[in-house]
Amino acid sequence: MDFQQIYQQAFTVTGIRMVAPCGSSIWDAIKSDGRKAQLEALSGQPCDLGLCFGFATDGSNDYMAGVEGASLNSFDCYEYPATTFLLFEVKGKISDGTLQNAWAEINQQDLSAAGYIRSHLPTLERYSVWDEASDQCQVDIMIPLQ
Repeated sequence: MDFQQIYQQAFTVTGIRMVAPCGSSIWDAIKSDGRKAQLEALSGQPCDLGLCFGFATDGSNDYMAGVEGASLNSFDCYEYPATTFLLFEVKGKISDGTLQNAWAEINQQDLSAAGYIRSHLPTLERYSVWDEASDQCQVDIMIPLQ
C-alpha cells in the first residue's frame, strides 16, 4: 500500500471519547444518541476525525470521534503536538470492507524495516467521504511517527 510522509503543525481535536466493546461501532452510538449532531452544530464543522488510542486485550477500542478545533464544553479534547505522519489514502466501496482491509494491510507492513517508528500518539482517521447510500468511502489513515 502506498503512503507518503507528511508534517502536521500542532492541532486540537474536540469530540466524544469512549471505550467500545469489540465489534461495537462508536460512530453508530454517537449518531443514534445525538452527540455527533450536537458536536457538529456547536462547532460548525463535520465530525470527520477518528482517533484510535488503542485496543485492550479483550478487543475493546479506546476511540474518539471529533472535529478539528478549539475545545467546547462537555466534549473531550486531545492536543496533538507538531507531528510527522505516514499518510495512507483509502478509497473504495464500504461494502467491500475497504477501510478494514486497508488497516489489515497497514498492520502487516513492517514499517520499522523501512526506518519508520510509530509514536505513542493515537492514529488518526480523516473521513473525507463516507456515503453509505452510494457505498463509497475516502479515508486518510495517518500513523504518527517518532
